[in-house]
Amino acid sequence: MDFQKRLTLKRTLGTAVAMAALPSLAQTFPTKPIRWIVGYPPGSGLDFVARVVAEGMSKELGQPVVVDNKAGAAGAIAAAALAAAPSDGYSLLSVDMGAYSLNPHLYTKLAYDPRRDFAMTGMMVTLPMVMFVPVSLGVSTVAEFVAYVKSKPEKSVNFASSGMGNPVHLTMEMFQRKAGLNMVHVPYKGSPPAVADLAAGLVSAMFVDPSTAMPFVQSGKLRVIGTNTLARLPTLPDVPTLKESGYDVFFPVWLAMAMSASTPKPLVERINHSLNETMKTPQVSKRLSDAGFIVGERMSAQQTEQFARSEYQNWGKTLAPMNIKLE
Repeated sequence: MDFQKRLTLKRTLGTAVAMAALPSLAQTFPTKPIRWIVGYPPGSGLDFVARVVAEGMSKELGQPVVVDNKAGAAGAIAAAALAAAPSDGYSLLSVDMGAYSLNPHLYTKLAYDPRRDFAMTGMMVTLPMVMFVPVSLGVSTVAEFVAYVKSKPEKSVNFASSGMGNPVHLTMEMFQRKAGLNMVHVPYKGSPPAVADLAAGLVSAMFVDPSTAMPFVQSGKLRVIGTNTLARLPTLPDVPTLKESGYDVFFPVWLAMAMSASTPKPLVERINHSLNETMKTPQVSKRLSDAGFIVGERMSAQQTEQFARSEYQNWGKTLAPMNIKLE
């Protein structure tokens, strides 16, 4: 029996057992620690969000919520871990717009289907993508960076990302198309090693969330030159948006939570309630906002599902003419 058939059988049996015990289960859940799977390494922005929110949810739920990092393969490893877990409400997954809306349209082979495998559970934050360059590069603005790249032979300037096909990579691809650049992409296994090499001047530019790179700005190794946001960030009021610099590159990089698609609805709703209550607490929202993340309006599980599916469709239309295919 192949993996998909075994997975389907597991879900069918798991759902039947869960539904039989649902009245008592919904009243007592949770009774043990919950695992939160994160498809990015420790020290990354998405890992930071998960750990801040998990701490708050642990208090609200009365059980530990433990972060489990399973980085790599554009989120496919983490997605497969959720798919293989029991559908009993004790496994959560961080899902960014890359894992849900981009990967299915970019990768020729993908071990998961977000619409089939995920029950979208709630929205967490929006991540601004901020453009950083090494101070040693000698540029201070987006215009100066574009001029610098154009003064060099094609494909002699490189840029970093935290992995093939994710929002960090796609933001730079869209920017260089708008700017008429032809740089070399250097993918890393997560943002922390990429940012470290950027600070050392081994790569020339990167879009990434502020929380990962700002310590290097404060130590004088990196410079912020632009953001892909609609308006200037309150935490970076002197940094112009890409649109202000003449390049209209904007899309919201969102981060949500998911559970297994066959998780009983009352358990999904319980986790959604805990997430929303946690996100509303001043200590959690302030920690996230201070790190540069945007905490928006709370969503129900159903609203999150509808939003994610709409994003899936929209990005399919956007990416089709770009003809980017990844293995």
